[in-house]
Amino acid sequence: MRRLPRVVVSVFAVVVAASAVLADPPTSRWAYLNDAGVLEYGTTENGDRLPDFSHCGYMGGGVALPEVHVKVAIEPGDGDDGERIQAAIDAVGAMPMGDDGFRGAVLLKRGEYQIAGTIKLSHSGVVLRGEGQDAEAGTVLIATGALQRSLIEVAGEGKRKTDEEHATDVVDTYVPVGADSFEVKDTGGFAVGDTVIVHRPSTQAWIKAIGMDFLPPRYDGGTVNPWTPGDFDLYFDRVIVAIDSNRITLDAPLGNSLDSQYGGGQCTGIPTPVGSTTSVSNPCVASPSSPASPKTTTNRTAGP
Repeated sequence: MRRLPRVVVSVFAVVVAASAVLADPPTSRWAYLNDAGVLEYGTTENGDRLPDFSHCGYMGGGVALPEVHVKVAIEPGDGDDGERIQAAIDAVGAMPMGDDGFRGAVLLKRGEYQIAGTIKLSHSGVVLRGEGQDAEAGTVLIATGALQRSLIEVAGEGKRKTDEEHATDVVDTYVPVGADSFEVKDTGGFAVGDTVIVHRPSTQAWIKAIGMDFLPPRYDGGTVNPWTPGDFDLYFDRVIVAIDSNRITLDAPLGNSLDSQYGGGQCTGIPTPVGSTTSVSNPCVASPSSPASPKTTTNRTAGP
């Protein structure tokens, strides 16, 4: 009985501490809710801020995912399953496009699929769908072999077409991360509603500034490949929502800065924008580790 007060005091202290935590949740100066409950962002001295990712997702976010009918279903087989999966994707890709913008889905039933190569989705309107991301009970795509590669590639045929006649340089000395507008040399030929490409080059000056022009020897004696100009250019697909004199405002922020000392940027029109409704949903991707280096995987399993 004499210990009871101590127990009560201890419980009371825990409750008070928990209440204090709930009443004052962790905050960040980079992203926080203001007094009105609206999300605001802090900035660096250059104006860099966390990009607004609310524009990400299907159709720019805020749109429910459509129910795409399954046209081909596949079960796990013996040996390499990659060719069967690719053949199914190509077969659905050859089907006519529906009014909803989809051709159909390829369903990978639950189980493990061995893939020795790369699965490519190059047809618009095709969905590659699994039956869960649970490694034990879902659809598991296993990258076999020792070749480093992308397990799944989502890309159209040929190269991106741009309208070089309607290309203009960004003239701002610095456009910060998260910005959705900038000044250009000339807005002639551009109009609200146009789809454009904002290009950020990977120049030698930029590569040197981040220390990727010289890489130390690899621990395993493998080949070292320093970065070269043009290898890591960035292209942002955006839509113009406003033009004010020579200032262009885009529908979504940029995920990288445009710095004049490292090549700045360029805004280029697209003559005939083509949308794509290709997607990969609900599989689990796995890559075996290398016996020589258990901490690393033998395959680069990059998705779309």
